[in-house]
Amino acid sequence: PNQKTSSTKPYRYYVTGIRRYVSGTTILECKQKDSIDVTIHALPQLKINGPVFICKNDSSILSVEETSGLSVASYVWSTGETGNSIKVPAPTDSATYSVTATHLYDVQNELGCENTASFTLYGENNPNFEILGEKSYCDGATANLSIAGGNNIKSIEWYDIVGTDTTLI
Repeated sequence: PNQKTSSTKPYRYYVTGIRRYVSGTTILECKQKDSIDVTIHALPQLKINGPVFICKNDSSILSVEETSGLSVASYVWSTGETGNSIKVPAPTDSATYSVTATHLYDVQNELGCENTASFTLYGENNPNFEILGEKSYCDGATANLSIAGGNNIKSIEWYDIVGTDTTLI
């Protein structure tokens, strides 16, 4: 791998060089050979980080990192935003976001190869339940409360906040 540093900005790029040969022969057995040196520039290797599931009405941050050590000149997301992270809302069902990274070829800051990565985010419904039972009872009595409805409920936690809505008569 080649690594170079410009006077203004350190960066890395990886290059593989190969020489391609061709030979041709005519019907009368006349021959010609030629070769060309070909440079193959490495693609940025991208990893998008973020939650796979998000509760509806929430938002999250998706971020991208280049994992092979190449210097990236720009990141452009499918939303049109630029930079290495974006804030996204929870989707109704699912949403796929992609980001394209462009790296630099050489010390002249020529734009290089592009690569794109995608990430799918899924929206999770809120539990949507209701508490049922008496809203008023005497001190010392047992309150019989329950919940109705709800979807995708993994656990329920009951807790008290004492002293709310106190009215002095």
